[in-house]
Amino acid sequence: MSIRILHVIGSMRLGGAQVCLKNLVDIDNSKNFTNFVYPLRPKGTRIEINCETIFLDYPNYDPRKFFAILNICKKYDIDIIHAHLDKPIILGILVKIFCKRKLIVHDHGALLRNDFKAQIYRWFLKLFKNIPDRYFIVSKVMQERLINSIGPEEERIELVYNPFNNKKFNPLKYDRDLQREKFNIAKTDVTIGFIGRLDFVKGFDIALDAFKKIYKENKNAKFIIAGEGCQKKLLDDIDSALNGRILYLGYYDNTAEIMSVLDCALLPSRRESFGITAVELMAMSVPMICSGIDGLKEITEHKKTALIAENNNPDEYAFWFKELASNSHLRNQIRSNASKNVRKFYQENYINRVHEIYSDLLHDASSRS
Repeated sequence: MSIRILHVIGSMRLGGAQVCLKNLVDIDNSKNFTNFVYPLRPKGTRIEINCETIFLDYPNYDPRKFFAILNICKKYDIDIIHAHLDKPIILGILVKIFCKRKLIVHDHGALLRNDFKAQIYRWFLKLFKNIPDRYFIVSKVMQERLINSIGPEEERIELVYNPFNNKKFNPLKYDRDLQREKFNIAKTDVTIGFIGRLDFVKGFDIALDAFKKIYKENKNAKFIIAGEGCQKKLLDDIDSALNGRILYLGYYDNTAEIMSVLDCALLPSRRESFGITAVELMAMSVPMICSGIDGLKEITEHKKTALIAENNNPDEYAFWFKELASNSHLRNQIRSNASKNVRKFYQENYINRVHEIYSDLLHDASSRS
């Protein structure tokens, strides 16, 4: 009989946690594991996912979501609740108190936030730190924060780096010239990309200001943007001269197609627990310039797998872009090193590791019973 896992997540809108979940279940062909997904917020743009997804249209903070998880566990005979992100984790802990299911809390970055909601989340997690059976942590900086601020038993902590789909994000799969034609990109265009949420945390404002500086010195520069978010309104105020040099694609499902046409990418994140987009860019051999925050520094190395803008300001990104554009040896070195660096994040390795933890959890339970 297969192990039945219920993934509880905030929503199925595009984000790091959602991509991680998609990479876990999309090629999970094992007959030993059956996945179900319950997104707490069913509305909005959804990424497609290859397993049974349960949509229940309850308002935010509706207590019926707690009872919904209890009912799903009973109806589908769930063995393990795998809670992704802060609100699902809080609900998962409460459900665990009332029903005997194994619980994995998978923090994708909330531990690094300092807003009021994140403080409440950390207080709650510390209060019930012995309830979860396992803590999944996506980077060493988060592992350190968990140990210092929450203090669970260290044997419950699993450092599990987020995976990427290494079959999809493979530059050999895409014809660069054909993809550039598809996006109406001229042969003379120098393409600079931003892929992710258009908001303050991801630093879209920094990327846009950096492109303006780059364009002043290189009129062939073209800015390709894929994503949605509150900072999209910044595009309404750009100079008319830049209108033809910015391609806004909005939400785009197969970002590997976009990456295949890029000469460079900007990742000016102000906070990042891991940086799955950075891994995907490295896999696609796209030289990137990124901020020096801990989550990105952990997976990149300056002038070897990426260029790091330590001060994370537009002038610095413009400077490193000029350096990259004028130095073919540096470009080729970064491309070569980056594609080798991502092998440890292959999707198959991640699935095998998570399945092993699932099996160990239930084996430990049966051994004690």
